[in-house]
Amino acid sequence: MLSEQVFSRAPIKCFWLLSLFSSTALAFETCYTSTEQIASLSSGQSELKTSYIEISKLDNAYAIQGLLWGGNFHICSIQSPVEGQQAPLLMQTHGKQLVFELKQADYDIDCRLEFSFDNDALLIKDTNSHCSQYVFSCGAHVSLHQTRLVKTAESCTQLFPHRLNMEQQ
Repeated sequence: MLSEQVFSRAPIKCFWLLSLFSSTALAFETCYTSTEQIASLSSGQSELKTSYIEISKLDNAYAIQGLLWGGNFHICSIQSPVEGQQAPLLMQTHGKQLVFELKQADYDIDCRLEFSFDNDALLIKDTNSHCSQYVFSCGAHVSLHQTRLVKTAESCTQLFPHRLNMEQQ
């Protein structure tokens, strides 16, 4: 009788484990946002602005597009760093993180951008600030490092249709 109970539960455990791994693999793909009050340093006026990162799965990488807001209405556009190219940034998986690296010894650039995921949040790491300073179009008052965005139910295309269409042109 005991052996029947053990065997009858085994498929459920296997299914649960498969579901766990499947949902982990798909967990990156969505829109992450953060809304903050942004102030002008000269006028003192402020307004709510929403930063976002859209993550989509490609064959062997993840496509990233986004816009982050910082003080004095400075922005940071996250997309391919290839000059003149309007395309998503491609990131690779490293364990449970997404990673982009760009090293150019001639210019002393050592960019390593890491996206990690904690519950329903995206945490961005740019420890030496080389990505925000030298690789992406980031204003002086925008930092990638320690930026936290929350997963949304809607896609970024639904939330920001005008902005994403401009980035794709």
